[in-house]
Amino acid sequence: MKIYKFITTLALASIFLLGQGQAALAAERNTISVQGSAVTTVKPDLAYVAMNIELKEKTAEATREKLAAKLEELRRTMLILSIDSEEVKTTYYGLAPYTYATKNGMKTDGFVGRTGLSVKVKDLNKLGQVIDRVVGLGEVNIQGVSFDLQNRNLIEKRLLSEAVANAQEKAQMVANAGGRSLGSLVSADITAMGANRVNLDNAVLAMAKMSDELRTNTELNPGNITVTARVGTVWGLL
Repeated sequence: MKIYKFITTLALASIFLLGQGQAALAAERNTISVQGSAVTTVKPDLAYVAMNIELKEKTAEATREKLAAKLEELRRTMLILSIDSEEVKTTYYGLAPYTYATKNGMKTDGFVGRTGLSVKVKDLNKLGQVIDRVVGLGEVNIQGVSFDLQNRNLIEKRLLSEAVANAQEKAQMVANAGGRSLGSLVSADITAMGANRVNLDNAVLAMAKMSDELRTNTELNPGNITVTARVGTVWGLL
């Protein structure tokens, strides 16, 4: 009797799983998967200037004080250009003995202080002035400049909507070609979303430093930023 009950239960379970599989297969036959995309190019309206300061003095205290003074000088310089201290971010800070190798072993000579900074420039008309002023400070090195968008989120949201509409249009065409009607959206997954940053290479920055030495104004042309949205969608078929 127990064996009979077990076989009966197993058979019922098999019928249930088979029914589920058939239902899933039927659901798949009544849906269509389509990739939608939208792309635009936009002129950047935001820049980040990466820079660092490296100083060496005989004592740790003297190094720390000189580094703090140089940071304050940099912030004052940015304020002259109407760039608030909040836009000057510290990315790293270090203070350590300066050691080097000799034929008799390692030797220590004073201390080195290093700090990295990122200056956010919202008005690109001031970018050249920022670079020229920083180069003029001395002991402050520009590491790179990257461009971005202040309203990135708004542009991405608009493109996402356009990407879904693009997917719907494709799905409608396929459904009509197959003699079916397109139903509602079943699911959607964002497969790609974002804007590339435009980075200036070292050659461009070297030209900026040369321009300062020749007393000419630095001018930078970042080009355009490409913003992309891609979405994978599943639509019902009627």
